[in-house]
Amino acid sequence: MEISDLDLAWLAGFIEGEGWIGITKHRKSNFFDTARVKITTTDEEIVKRIAIFWGRKVHAYENGPERIGTKTYYEVWLCGEAAVRFLVKIRPLLGSRRREQIDNVFNSKLSKPCRNIVKESTDRF
Repeated sequence: MEISDLDLAWLAGFIEGEGWIGITKHRKSNFFDTARVKITTTDEEIVKRIAIFWGRKVHAYENGPERIGTKTYYEVWLCGEAAVRFLVKIRPLLGSRRREQIDNVFNSKLSKPCRNIVKESTDRF
């Protein structure tokens, strides 16, 4: 699904306040890192909206008996090339702290396809 400029700005603002941007180790290889953008919240409606934008599945987690009275939380994430492409789009819309996190992801040991996306996009920064 193509995201409108307005929706992209809304999503960037949500990620600025509530999102997680970073890298995770690729399960099949210790050689490359995987870019990841993750949203975790108890607001199912918000996560479903973001999942539609990203074309991803919502994951719901119930809290265990040791946390009685806490709400179910929901997650959606992007990984790899999809995350890198998304981060390139939203980077100009974010504050300096989040841009630094994105730059750290881009400077990590990403797979070749991800590095190529970053290389093609660096003139935008």
